[in-house]
Amino acid sequence: MVPPTIGAVLFDIDGTLYDFEHDTAHAFRNAADWARTENPQLALELPETNFRRAQVLTSQNLGASGAGPWEWRVHMFSQLLQTEGIVDQQLAEGMARQYGYWRGREARLFPGVLRTLRKLRSAKVPLGVITNGNSDLEQAGLGGYFRFVLRAWDLHLEKPDPRIFTHAIELLGVAADQILFVGDSPHTDIVGAKAVGMRGAWVNRLGARLPLGVPVPDYVIAEVDELLLILGLERRRTSAPEQRS
Repeated sequence: MVPPTIGAVLFDIDGTLYDFEHDTAHAFRNAADWARTENPQLALELPETNFRRAQVLTSQNLGASGAGPWEWRVHMFSQLLQTEGIVDQQLAEGMARQYGYWRGREARLFPGVLRTLRKLRSAKVPLGVITNGNSDLEQAGLGGYFRFVLRAWDLHLEKPDPRIFTHAIELLGVAADQILFVGDSPHTDIVGAKAVGMRGAWVNRLGARLPLGVPVPDYVIAEVDELLLILGLERRRTSAPEQRS
C-alpha cells in the first residue's frame, strides 16, 4: 500500500532509468566509424571527449528552442566536426543518421528499474516522465508504464523551468506536494521539482555531494528500486541470524 501522502511518481529518463552514457557512447562510436570509413581522406580523429563537449554545446545552443532529435543531432555533429576544422553539412547529417540508427540498440536499464515500475503499476500509482532528452522509451524497454511523457522540445520548455513541472501537475490532477519526482540531476530535476512544491528523490549513484544552491531533496537513493522501500511496497530485507555451532 503506497502511503496516502504520495499520489503519483514522475521520472527523468536519461541517467535515471537507463544508462544514457553507455547508450550514447555506443551510438557515437558507430557514427564515428562510419564517418572514417566513408571519408578516409579526412583522417578524422573524433575523440569521445570532443563528442561530449559537442553534446553540452548543443544543449546550450538549442535548449528549449523546440528543436527535435534530427535538428539536435545534426547540430551536435556539426559542432563535433568543427573541432577538427571541418564544415560539412552532408557529413554531419550522415553521422546524425548513423547515430539515430544506433541509439537505443545498446540501451541498458539500471538495476531494479523494471521491477520498480511493475510494482508501482500494480499498486496503481500514476506514473509520468519529464525529460530534456530524446530517448526512445520503447527502444529502451520502458514502453507502457507511463501515463504521459513530457519532452522539452514539444513544449519549448526545459527542466528546471517550473512551467514544465506545473504542466505535469495539471495532467496528473494531484497536489504538488503529493507528487514525487525522481531524477539524477540536482540542477535540473531537484531544483525544478522543489520549485513547484513537489517532493524530490535524488538518484545519487556515485555518492556525490549536493551542489551549492540546490534545495535539499526529500530522499537520496543509490538506485531506483529504493523507492519501493520509501513507498512501503517492499520491506527492508534483514539477514538471518547466524547459527551457533
